[in-house]
Amino acid sequence: MNEAIDEVRHELLIHLSMIANSVDRLATLVDKSTSKSEGELQEDAVEFEKLVEQSRDRARAARLDLRRLIEEERREASDDLISWKMTGQTYKLHARADRNECCATTAIELAVLAMDEVERAILRALLARKEAVSAQMQRPGELAQVIAPAAGRSDYMSL
Repeated sequence: MNEAIDEVRHELLIHLSMIANSVDRLATLVDKSTSKSEGELQEDAVEFEKLVEQSRDRARAARLDLRRLIEEERREASDDLISWKMTGQTYKLHARADRNECCATTAIELAVLAMDEVERAILRALLARKEAVSAQMQRPGELAQVIAPAAGRSDYMSL
């Protein structure tokens, strides 16, 4: 019994480490963005856009799986669970455990795929800011024009 639980625990930890790796990758991306040129960021953004398109297809499929698994769980009455335990219908209890484990790993997979979207958004934000600063550096007289109107806005961020 402990082996089965340990196996599930181990598999969930592996999946969760994928999320941790994604977060680390995002932190590295932000940290190293200052040393990258606009061209390098643009190349990264184009490459990542392709990856995200593939991820979106996988995410759609995973969301459908997750909805199906959750719906199956909802249809299962608590009386069923009590009955299965009392009558020793362990195969039904194991099927329920398998479904819940699958639900957990699918939810983690969706989180990992969402991190791809986050990375794409961060890349685009960094690139857009770098492009804006680069254009501003080419035309320094515009700085005063940008600051004056923006100073009165509530969403203004300091330059």
